[in-house]
Amino acid sequence: MADTKIDLRAIQQRVDDLGGRINALRQRVKTGTNREQQLRDELAALEARHRELGETVARFDSEGAQPEHQSLVHKLANDLNASVVKFTDWDDAEEHPTAPPPRGFSP
Repeated sequence: MADTKIDLRAIQQRVDDLGGRINALRQRVKTGTNREQQLRDELAALEARHRELGETVARFDSEGAQPEHQSLVHKLANDLNASVVKFTDWDDAEEHPTAPPPRGFSP
């Protein structure tokens, strides 16, 4: 069983989905606001993590992905997904004043 390679296509689809969500967040940043640069900096950090995840999947694919690689890739994808959700909530808090005030964002 340890010699069984995993199929990374489904994982790559998830990576692509996360990239699309990050791009959509970038499109939502309002120019000329006090928070614009902070939002762009935080998005740049998310994009760097997304690139790292994509590179990891590509490396595992070229090396012949093993079952143990799957849990690492899923952990990285889950962590990035949680950060994207946290960023979205943080950004949305300004749009919805009834929500608790944002306490900042840390990917």
